[in-house]
Amino acid sequence: MKRVILFFALALSGLGLANAQWSSDPAENKQLLEESYWSTEFAMRSDGSFFILSVNPLEDINHVTPILFYFDKDGNKVWDEPIIFDIDSTLTWIKTNTQLMVDNEGNAIVVAQDLCGYQIEKYTAWKVNPQGEHMWSEDGVNLHGETGMPDADVNAALKMTQMPDGSYIFAWMGDGIMLQKVSSDGQLLWGKGKNIGSGAYPYVFDAGDGDIMVIYQTGGLEARRLDFEGNDVWPEPVSVFSGELNSQIPAWTYLKFTPTSDGVIAGYYGFEGTSAHYSMISYIKFDGTHAFPEADEGLRLGYSDNFGFSPAVAVDEENQAIYAVWQEYPGAQSIQRMVCQKISMDGELLWDSEGFELMPMESRPVSYQTVSIGPKGAILFGVMEQYDIDNNGLGANDPINVHAFLMNGNGEFVWDDTSKIVCNVPSVKYDLTCLPYANDQWIFLWEDCRVDGGVDGGHIFGQNIRLDGSMGTETANERVSQISQNLTITPNPVEEYARIQYDYNGNTTQGAQISLVNLNGATVATIYRGNVVPGRNIIEWSRPSGLASGMYIIRVQIGQEMVLGKIILR
Repeated sequence: MKRVILFFALALSGLGLANAQWSSDPAENKQLLEESYWSTEFAMRSDGSFFILSVNPLEDINHVTPILFYFDKDGNKVWDEPIIFDIDSTLTWIKTNTQLMVDNEGNAIVVAQDLCGYQIEKYTAWKVNPQGEHMWSEDGVNLHGETGMPDADVNAALKMTQMPDGSYIFAWMGDGIMLQKVSSDGQLLWGKGKNIGSGAYPYVFDAGDGDIMVIYQTGGLEARRLDFEGNDVWPEPVSVFSGELNSQIPAWTYLKFTPTSDGVIAGYYGFEGTSAHYSMISYIKFDGTHAFPEADEGLRLGYSDNFGFSPAVAVDEENQAIYAVWQEYPGAQSIQRMVCQKISMDGELLWDSEGFELMPMESRPVSYQTVSIGPKGAILFGVMEQYDIDNNGLGANDPINVHAFLMNGNGEFVWDDTSKIVCNVPSVKYDLTCLPYANDQWIFLWEDCRVDGGVDGGHIFGQNIRLDGSMGTETANERVSQISQNLTITPNPVEEYARIQYDYNGNTTQGAQISLVNLNGATVATIYRGNVVPGRNIIEWSRPSGLASGMYIIRVQIGQEMVLGKIILR
C-alpha cells in the first residue's frame, strides 16, 4: 500500500547529484538515491552512518524487491552496489511489509514479506553487517518455521526488537498476534512461532530481565508482558488506552511508540465523546503501571478548541522531560497549525495548556512532523509546509518547504531566525524523517520529486543541520551566500520581452545558467548560459515563439547555488 501523500507541489528538474559532502544550500540539498523507490525506511548506527531500505520492481511491476543501501555520516555511499533481496512479493501492504532496524552491534536487520502461494504471504529476515556481508544467509531466515508456510493467508505489520543476549523478537499480525524468536546466529527458537491471541498492529519492546512487552490495538491499546519463553507474566493484559482510536485510517499510519528505560510512551489520537479527536499519549511502565495520573484514559497534549492528530514524541531522560509535536485544525483540514508541548515524566503539561504554537493557523497543510533530542537539552522539530506560490489559493502545483526549529527546555527558540529552511526547492515532498543527533549534526531525509516531476515515486534527498543552524561542510560563520535573493523580473506578466536582474556577491567571475522551468519540472528554455560578474547582473530576454502562456519558474544557478522566481507568460 503506497503512503498517503499529504502535499502536492510543482517539481524542478535539472539538478545533478550533489558533491561528496552535504550541501550548505537549502535550494540544493543532497540526492542520495539516483532512482525512484517506494516505501523507504531509514535506520542510523551509533557512528552517524545510516542504512536506507527501499522497495522497487526489478523487471515486473508486480515483483517488488527490497534493496538495502549504506551511507556514511556525510551521505556518501559506502557500498559500491546495494544489496538486493530477491523475493517474490507484490504491491500489497507495501508500507507494513518491509522493516529495517539497526541492532546493538550496528548490523542491519531487514524483514520483507515473501509471496509463497496465491495470497499466502510469509516473512523472511536477513542480517547484514556494515561491510555488506550476510551474517545469516543470502536466503534469509523464514520466520514461520521449517515448513516455511504460515498458518494464516495474510501476514502483515511486522515489528521487532533485540534482546540483551543478542537474540531478536519479531511480532506480526497473522492468525492472531504471532511472535518468533531468532538467535543471534539466525536459529529459530520458537518453532513455527507463538500465537498469543487476537489483536492488531503489534509492537514489541525489551522489558528487562529477559522479558518483552507487546503493545497492540484492540478498540484502544493493550499491553502484555511475556517471559523469555513467550509465556504471560501478567495474569491479564493491561489497558494502555481504554478509549477509541481514530479508526478512519489504519492505526499503523499514526501510532508512534517511544521506549524509555522503564516503559513505553504511546502517541496516538483518540476520541473524546462521539466525534472530536485529540493528540494524546500514554506512558505504560514495564511493571504494568501507568506513569500518568490519567492512566489508561490517555493524557491530552493540548486543550485548544481544535482537533489534534498525529503526535510525534521524543524523550529526554537526562533532563526528565517528554516532548511532543502535532497538527491541529479547527474543522476544515485545509487550515492547520503546528503545536508542541513539554511534559514531565509524571504527566504534567509544562508549557501552555494549549501547547506552544510552532507554526500559526493558516490555510495550508503542515505535516510529517518529527522531533529529536540534542545535546544540553536542545530539541529539534522538523515540519513540511506547503505554501501558495501564486496567491491564488493552494493547488496541486504549489511547492513545499522543509523547516527546522530548535528550542531549549524553557520553550525558547535558539536560532535568531526562529526556524531554518532545510529545503526550499519547489517540488512534491513527503515522508520526512529526522535521524538521531550524532557526530554534531542531525540528518533530515525525505522523498522528493524534483528530478522527475509529478507527485509519486520520489527520489531520496537529505540535508544535515548543526546546533548553530549551519548546514553542509562549512559553519555558518564561514559561508556567505554568493547569490542574493532579490531576483526581479520586469515586466511580469511577460508578453514579448523581460529584464531579469539579480546580484552576484562573489569576488570573481563565475559561470551561470538561467533556465525557464515549467510546473512539471522540465526545462523548456535556456535563457542564458555564460559568465556572471560581481555585482548587479542584467539579462534581456526575448520570449521564444510558440512558448505557451501560463506560469513558469525562472531558475538562476551559479555553481551549487540557486535562486528561483515566478514568471507568468501572457
